[in-house]
Amino acid sequence: MSKQHEKDDASRHLASAKSDVVSARNLCLTRFRIQKAYADLFLASATGFMKTSVQCRQAVHSDAMCVEHKERRGRLH
Repeated sequence: MSKQHEKDDASRHLASAKSDVVSARNLCLTRFRIQKAYADLFLASATGFMKTSVQCRQAVHSDAMCVEHKERRGRLH
């Protein structure tokens, strides 16, 4: 094999390796973006659930307070 063939071969291997590195990096970035999207979605749904449950608790609490208030008012009058 001549020196030129060796250089060309080495250049092809280097280009292929660089391409593999770029592909692996893009794959990692894609996986990261997917994981981040899932995490954001989970966080949003968990936050929504927490807000909903807090609102439910507040509604139940205010209803209970109203009933308690009415009972107290009934006893006072």
